[in-house]
Amino acid sequence: MTMICVSLIDKTVSSLTASAKECKALGGDIIEIRLDCIKEPVSIKTLKRLSLLHKADTPEIILTIRPTWEGGKFEGFEERRIDMLEDGIRLGFDYVDIELNMDETKRNQLIEKAKKNGVKTIISYHNFEKTPVWKEIFNLIKECANNGGDIAKLVFKNNLYSDALSILKACSAAHYLNYKFSVMGMGPLGHITRILAPAMGCEMVYASLGVDKNVVEGQVDVKTLREMWNILNFGKIKKGLEKSANINW
Repeated sequence: MTMICVSLIDKTVSSLTASAKECKALGGDIIEIRLDCIKEPVSIKTLKRLSLLHKADTPEIILTIRPTWEGGKFEGFEERRIDMLEDGIRLGFDYVDIELNMDETKRNQLIEKAKKNGVKTIISYHNFEKTPVWKEIFNLIKECANNGGDIAKLVFKNNLYSDALSILKACSAAHYLNYKFSVMGMGPLGHITRILAPAMGCEMVYASLGVDKNVVEGQVDVKTLREMWNILNFGKIKKGLEKSANINW
């Protein structure tokens, strides 16, 4: 079943710790720590504290340090960001997010270190302007997988109702070929892609802790998303999807 990943954008470590515990109570399966949003200095001691959060009755953790060139808030040197990701891998975060557009050599080194340390990798790609045709989305999923990612995370700005259909078609093809992915739309027209994520075969869908804590426009808060999934009974829908996946792509 598709997991709900709650993105946490707290500005302090103490606030982040409290939000992580609240996440599970609201129905979150996994949390994403957006370290680029923290305003206080981040030391190795801080990273170790955060890496152990899930052992204190909180879900598994994705470490993300999103740079400004990929829509994040990390403005420091890339070398420093990579050092922090490497520290997170050594400390045993469950997942680490690595951008597809990162320098290829550095990206491959991080993926290799993650594999050696038993840390799963999410290869991510964001387009804040538009949603491409479905074949291009599908090819991006394949590219992320072929570069060693455990899960391909793709997010596109939905400008037209048909953009959601492009995402749905690409996901159907990728699901049929057993790729692991999380593909979502941004903006008001992207809501439907997150609501239908289980039917599209997504491994996880990103949500916010509350309606005022969205990372990007188009996220749905975790409580509302969980309630909608329960109402729609996606367990039966996914079984129907798997039976009808006999499509010649």
